[in-house]
Amino acid sequence: AYLAARGIKAAILKDCDLRPLLQRSHRIVGMFSMLLLEAALIRRDVISLLPGGDPGIFVGNRIGATTPARSLEELKVLLAEDRPSGSAFGGAFAGSRDKVVALIKEMAA
Repeated sequence: AYLAARGIKAAILKDCDLRPLLQRSHRIVGMFSMLLLEAALIRRDVISLLPGGDPGIFVGNRIGATTPARSLEELKVLLAEDRPSGSAFGGAFAGSRDKVVALIKEMAA
């Protein structure tokens, strides 16, 4: 009701298929969830909300996978962006599967 009164559509989900959730959501916001790191593999707009907290407490912020928001004001700015300003964290893992497969084949030969 709090969000709806402010024109914000949000859902709280339990036990859902993560791929459609991550692909269809306008933004991904959380605190310390492992889901934030998983989302950062395929999205650039993952936000870690830590009101009044130290962003460095969450590994996602320390490694640049997520964008920290320390207050509701910072969160509002990040949510209003048309083009997310997050990092391309997932790009660091491009081709990983093929590299691992090649390494295993090399070792087995």
